[in-house]
Amino acid sequence: MRNFSLKLGRWLNGQLNEPVNENDLRFGIENLLIQGILILCMTGIALVFNCVQEMLVFMLSLVAVRSFTGGIHLHRFSHCLLVTHSVCFGCIALTQFIPNPGICVLLDLLSLGIIWKWAPDMRYKRRKTEQDRQRARRLSRILTSICGIFSVIELLAINQGMGRIIACSLTASAISLALAQKTVQ
Repeated sequence: MRNFSLKLGRWLNGQLNEPVNENDLRFGIENLLIQGILILCMTGIALVFNCVQEMLVFMLSLVAVRSFTGGIHLHRFSHCLLVTHSVCFGCIALTQFIPNPGICVLLDLLSLGIIWKWAPDMRYKRRKTEQDRQRARRLSRILTSICGIFSVIELLAINQGMGRIIACSLTASAISLALAQKTVQ
């Protein structure tokens, strides 16, 4: 993926009037391709198992929170693809076996505590200044709180399953962040 992105970036750079940083262009292309492949694969699997709505709720809440919290990253795309799909569809399957909404509320609270304590993961180069870190911290806390509140309200008032999925999504984000903290130490 990296080599293809680099070649495509070099070609695109040659087409531009003002060339841009080759590494930044490669990173952007690689990220776009990886996310596109993940989304297509996840949508295909969700269509096969008739859980598109659940997959969308899980992925939207996961991406919204994890964009600002950070977390562990795998070095190989194939590993990332496998783990991401396993976590997403494993969580969706797991929600069918959590009968007590109180367990999900507890997951929401534990996840909120972990994310409030450790977010954002500072290993990302895009968070170069303390101001960037503080902004990411505020946004991760706000998004986690919003998702947690929606989850708890849905669990306690409606209890149709979406709150469970959001709770599992927050838990996945918190675990990823906790694992990233442990790899740094």
